Amino acid sequence: MGYTKTIEILRILSKRGYSLWDLCCAIEKAAEDGAFPEVKEKEKTLDEKIEECLRELSVPNYLKGWDYLKLIVKLKVQDQKNELGAMALYANVAEHFGTKSTIVERAIRTAMKKALDEGISEETKKKYFNTSHVTAKQFFIGIARMIEEE
Repeated sequence: MGYTKTIEILRILSKRGYSLWDLCCAIEKAAEDGAFPEVKEKEKTLDEKIEECLRELSVPNYLKGWDYLKLIVKLKVQDQKNELGAMALYANVAEHFGTKSTIVERAIRTAMKKALDEGISEETKKKYFNTSHVTAKQFFIGIARMIEEE
């Protein structure tokens, strides 16, 4: 089918009250239902998985703690032998961003507190942390654990 036919179909759908958004949603729904088996969902990168978790936990992405959490979780996931403790992770993140580890820890605690104050459900807290009282270390370790389990 040529572009002219496609444009004509879009005009007809528009006259019938359908928007381009409606069409895109219908195509995506058809893809989810298996209409296009040759189109496979691409594997998410580690960064995308981390960002997805941070969004689920309502961590504000405008805070420095978001960037620090992204890197500290990535380092924790990549630390297969569990050789790095929390202080070493804070130091690595601080070195990467050219700051002090105490600033990194504080920014992570601030981002975590802001997220917890936003009202994360108890179900989500248990899913990530297995407790209702969460420390900064438990926060990033819980995210890393969830990513490793995927």
